[in-house]
Amino acid sequence: MKGVIFKFNHVLFRDFDRQKRAWRLFALAEFYKYISDTEFDQYVYGQSYKSVMEYLAGYPLTNQEVKEYALKQEIVYQILWRKAKEDLTLTCGAEFLLNELKERKIPRLLIMESQRANLDFYIENYGINKWFTKESILCVDNIVPGRTGSDFYVHILQEMNLTGKNYLVFEDSTSGVNAAKQAEIGRVVAIVPYKEHHIYESLHEVDDVIENFHEFNRFLLSE
Repeated sequence: MKGVIFKFNHVLFRDFDRQKRAWRLFALAEFYKYISDTEFDQYVYGQSYKSVMEYLAGYPLTNQEVKEYALKQEIVYQILWRKAKEDLTLTCGAEFLLNELKERKIPRLLIMESQRANLDFYIENYGINKWFTKESILCVDNIVPGRTGSDFYVHILQEMNLTGKNYLVFEDSTSGVNAAKQAEIGRVVAIVPYKEHHIYESLHEVDDVIENFHEFNRFLLSE
């Protein structure tokens, strides 16, 4: 493998519960709407800001309106983040693996489902610039329409001018696994809670299933 692709949310940093709470608070404040668990899974998780905001609003929005709402949602998330800062760490084994990849000079690409304007917040608070340059961090919301689309990684590879077969990606969803294979990414490793392992172990697109980065099989990097 010539490089490794990480997602920040839910892969390097497991903040699903906090993201859900931030979205619910935002939706109540701006649209007087409560997002149920079913709605969250179907219309929010993995979707672009535009898709989510238009779902919450119930009508089409301009790009400027989406941008303004997205900024408000990010502010809610950051407030929740600061309240629980001491409890927030990268996924188990992440720092160890990132240090190893850096030492071995293996290229690393970080995908962030956030606006680039918020990038400094994550760099400052998580120190991700120790392993990723700004050029190797891709904020995807303006590039792809939604995470569930099969062309998600196709767009990313085109944007970064990369060849998928040379890369390994860590994924946390079945839609992401399918998108990775659509883009012909060389290796796909599912990093999910143990209770979900059986789902991913049955997928022929997945090369390995792990719960944390300490379990990652380094031999996959040399194949």
